[in-house]
Parts: sequence; C-alpha cells; structure tokens
Amino acid sequence: MTINESSFHSDHLADLRKSGLTDDTIALMNVYTVCPGDISRVLGWDPKEVNSILAFPYPNTDGFVRYKIFPAFKDKDGHTVKYLQKKGTGAHLYILQPVEEVLRNPSVPLAITEGEKKAAALVQSGTMAIGMGGIWNWRDGQSHKVIEDFDRITWADRPVLLYFDSDIWHPPDLLKPVYALGQELEGRGALIQIVVIEQKGQDKVGIDDFLVANGLEALPTLKTISLRHKGFSQASVWWKGWYNDCHRSLEGVNFPECMLNSLNSLNSHPVRWVKPLNADVCYGLVGEFVKKIEPHTESDPAAILIQFLTYFGNVIGNKSHFKVEATEHHLKLNSALVGPTSKGRKGTAYNIVNYIYKSIDPLWVDENIVSGLSSGEGVISTLSDDDDSKKDKRLLIVEPEFSSTLKVMAREGNILSGIMRQAWDGKNLRNLTKNNPLRASNTHISMIVHITITELRKYLNETERANGFGNRFLYFLVKRSKCLPEGGQFYTLDFSHLVKRLRDVVEFAKTVDEIKRDNEAVQIWRDVYPVLSEGKPGVVGDLTARAEAYVMRIACIYALLDCSAIVRVEHLNAALAVWGYAESCVEFIFGDISGDSIADKIYIALKANENGLSRTEIIKILGKHRSSSEISRALELLLKCNKAKNQTISTEGRDKEIWTVAN
Repeated sequence: MTINESSFHSDHLADLRKSGLTDDTIALMNVYTVCPGDISRVLGWDPKEVNSILAFPYPNTDGFVRYKIFPAFKDKDGHTVKYLQKKGTGAHLYILQPVEEVLRNPSVPLAITEGEKKAAALVQSGTMAIGMGGIWNWRDGQSHKVIEDFDRITWADRPVLLYFDSDIWHPPDLLKPVYALGQELEGRGALIQIVVIEQKGQDKVGIDDFLVANGLEALPTLKTISLRHKGFSQASVWWKGWYNDCHRSLEGVNFPECMLNSLNSLNSHPVRWVKPLNADVCYGLVGEFVKKIEPHTESDPAAILIQFLTYFGNVIGNKSHFKVEATEHHLKLNSALVGPTSKGRKGTAYNIVNYIYKSIDPLWVDENIVSGLSSGEGVISTLSDDDDSKKDKRLLIVEPEFSSTLKVMAREGNILSGIMRQAWDGKNLRNLTKNNPLRASNTHISMIVHITITELRKYLNETERANGFGNRFLYFLVKRSKCLPEGGQFYTLDFSHLVKRLRDVVEFAKTVDEIKRDNEAVQIWRDVYPVLSEGKPGVVGDLTARAEAYVMRIACIYALLDCSAIVRVEHLNAALAVWGYAESCVEFIFGDISGDSIADKIYIALKANENGLSRTEIIKILGKHRSSSEISRALELLLKCNKAKNQTISTEGRDKEIWTVAN
C-alpha cells in the first residue's frame, strides 16, 4: 500500500523510514502529522520549542495518542524530551491489530520493546510485539500499579522476549525497570528472556536499528539471557527492597505487587480457550466419578476424565477389542495433558485417579505403572518374553516431564518412537541388535504424559508429528478449574459404592472378547465415519489422523464401563464428545503451524501486513536462501490449509500477485 507522502512533514516520514518501516507498516500504524495550528490543542499546552509533532494513535485505547516532537528539547532538569502526551492520559501499551489477535493465545510468543516504531519494526519482521511509551511505562505514574492493559493478555506459560535498547547495560539504573518488569511477568506465569543488543561505540542501538543494519535473518543470532543471569545481580538486590516498598494489603497480608496481580487473576480464564467438555462425556460410571470429585478439587474435569479412561483401558488388559477388517484394536489410550507447569493441576488430577484405581487393583498400580521412559530397549526389556508364561504384559507409562522424553527421542539411534508406535498398534516389540536381541509379545501399553503448551510445540518435532508418533496421543488442554485455598475435601468423600461398581466392571471387562456396535450405533458410525476419516491438512491433520480408531477405542471403554459388550448410541456419542474436545485442543495448540517452516514464516509475515504481500516482498522477507519452488510449495500449503489467499492485480506492467491472510 502506498501512503500520501504529502500529508506528512518531511522530517516525520524520514524518521519513520529511518526505522526501516515500509509504507504498509506506516499505514497499519495510522500515524499522522499534526497541523501546526493544532499542536497546543492536542497537547493541552503550547511548547514553544516544538515546530512539529508526529502522532502515534494507540489502537483499542479510546483515543490515547503519544506524540514525537521535532525538535527534541531539554526540560528544566536537563533531560532530553522526545515525546509528549496530553496531561492526565496515563500510560498504555502500543498493540497493533495483528498482535491484538493473539493476546489470549499463550502459545504465540510475544516481544516487548520500548517505543512504537520498534514494536512496529518487529511486527513487520513477523514477531508479535508490544510497545511501551517508556521503560517505566508499564506502571501507572500516579498509583504505581501495573497498568490495566497487561490484564488483557494471557501470560501463563507464554514465551516473552524483552527487546530493550543497548544502553540499558551501561547506566545501572536502566536495568532496574527491565528486571522489575521481568519479575512482574514471571509472577503472571510468563517465560521471560531478555534479548541482548550490543552497543556500537557511544550510540545506543534499538531493535529497529539492528534490523535496518543487519536484516531480518540476523534476528535469531541475538543472545538471550534469563533474569537469573549475573548481569542482573545488582538489580535483583534492588528489586527485593523496591517491591516491599510497593506492597499492597490483601486481607491483612502484605504481598508484592506481582503476587497480587497473580492472586487477583487466579480464577480468571483466558477469553480464548477451548470450549468446555460436552456433557455427553460424563455418561455412565466415569461421569459419576467426575461429578462427585469435581467440586472438591482444583483439577480440571477434563484431566480427571481422560486419565480415568486411560487407566481403565490398561487395567482390563488386552482381551477386549474391536476389529477393523483383520486388525484387532485393543483399548489402549495414550493421553497427553497439556497445560501450565504448576497451575494446570495435571499432577493433582493424576493423584486422584491413581487413588481410585489403587482401591481396585493395588498390585497393578504398584507393579505395572512406571515412569522414566527413555529408550525403546527399556520398554521391551520390561515386558520381554521369558520362561514365565504368566508374565503380566500390562504397562501404564506415566511421564510427568514428557518434554524430557521428546528430547531423548531426538537423539540419533534412539528407537523409542518406533517402539511406542508398534505398541499402540499391538505389534510384537523387538530390537535388531545382534549381541542383545530383545522381544516382547502380546504387550498392552498405555501412556499418560504431562507437558506445557510451549514445550509440546517446541519438542514435538516435524518428524514425530509426521511419522505417526504424535497422532497416537489424545491431547487434552487442562487448567485449574477453581481456587480452593484450603485444598479440596476429596479424601473425605465416600467412594465405597462407586469403587465396588468399578471393581465389578473391571472384572467383567476382563472376560469380554470382541466388542461390536448395535444397529443404531452402526447407522451413526456410517454418518460420522466420512468426516472422521477425511483428514485435515497441516500439523492439525497429522495429529488427528487416527480419529476413527480413537473414537471406537473410547466408545468400547464407555460400553465396558456400562457392563456391555455392545457399543450403543450413548457410548458412541460420549466417545465422539471426547474426541471432539481432543481435536479442538490440537487446533488450539497447533492451529497456526502448517508443518512447513517456510509456510509458517510467510503466514506470520502476512498477519503483520494486513494489506498483503507480493511474491517479491515475501522473497525479501525470507532472505535469499529460499528457492522459488520452496516458496511456491509453502504458499500452496497455506492455500490448502485455508490460512492464506491470493489475488492478481492488474498493473501497467506485469500483473501483480498479492497474498493475504485468509481469515
């Protein structure tokens, strides 16, 4: 998009372009030159030293504007003044529209920087960035509270990069607000890293200067450090005293401000989150357990439900099954609980389910539930064939730190991924080493793993997403359901009646062989099967490719919990509801990833340029090391995933192809 250059003061346009901002970005910012006669009106006073001002409107702030003044001047204390705003208008965050759209999605990393132009330069480069009017402008100048704009953003488990100018490392006082901001955001659950921009001589360097000088491809080369870095040692000492001076009182107890913000938002869920579980999932015995437990725990009902079903599918062993042509599907589930490290209460939900099943089969809980998954050989060895023909081949693997397992799997020569795929398929397990061959047949292995959104996106690499390992899991987003300061009363509940029923159900399920659908369920299956088996493009499609198998495995579990060897309509509906939740979780976590790194970079760039990009501009953003065929393939994938669309615009010369975000 071209801009009307004549509407800008020449100094203003030169200043914007000095930061490397394109016409599209300048148009996105809605900046404008204030008429000289209006300067005193918009500021509320008449600064005699100022010849012109450039206005930076802040989106979604009910008219807040900050002004860059030309020329800058010295105030009475000798400080250089470059920006002004109308008195009494407070502080706000500068959030451009592409960034506004991801504020409630913690899986999208955010950058924070000082100044509108720097934020716009990062957005232009494909980084979702927020600008602050000053290094202390995250706090209200009057009350000293954190400004309310921060409450619009979901911080828990979100990667956040702080991009401040190179001079923060030189006058030590400048590190204080950076460290304090980092502590505030960590208090809200963010994953903080500070980007180190090196200074060139006496001139400070901002992120916009760095991008102009080095190009987009140099952005990943910048060093990042945590708040624990030795460079913050003095700021850390200062901060401990500072927040004690700024404490607030809550019911007679003094807290640092960052803790107050966390407490005040404890029960506030992000606006953007998956829809709650459909009521159909609470059919039958599992529903009775969930409903009885739910009021007395902070655990997410979804976490209790999926782990209950996974436990049941393993404890009953591998006799029960349904058939798809000649393939037997036993009722093994692999469930991944995805949520904040501590605030998701994943472990709390696991402990509850474990307590219930220990009442059913304590020996199985003690002997057949293991952790420490690190090698395929270890799995085979645990269940290896030997002289004991009565060896129990049930195994429930529980991994509270699944990210560690994913890192191990990435090592060369590790066969864990292949072994776990074979285990889910019901195949005999073996390694191919000559000196120590191992074999395990007739195994019955299930998995429960816990991981954060950020770790899952980072460590479930392209290979495991595409080779079938990833789609052998049911992904359940979980979070704290409520705040119970004194803890729940779960252990005071009387489960004796439900436990007796569950024990009887488990014994019944161990006797059932093949499970089939009744006539009504067959008709519903015929209706839903084309949708389940159709598949979707991109990563979401890769990770939901076993929809049909999982729906039937879950439906069979619901049937057995009903003491039935026949899947009826209510069992199938419950299974479809469970699958629907799991599928929506995959879309939430991975919906912005196409599975192609080039396509993902293009998509981010398109989101940052609402007026679209030409192929030439896309090539420039990606750098010179991408071939035309790679870019074409990536664009075709974005089209297929309905993430981008294109149109041809006629010009005086060659027609121009413009790409924009599809929705």
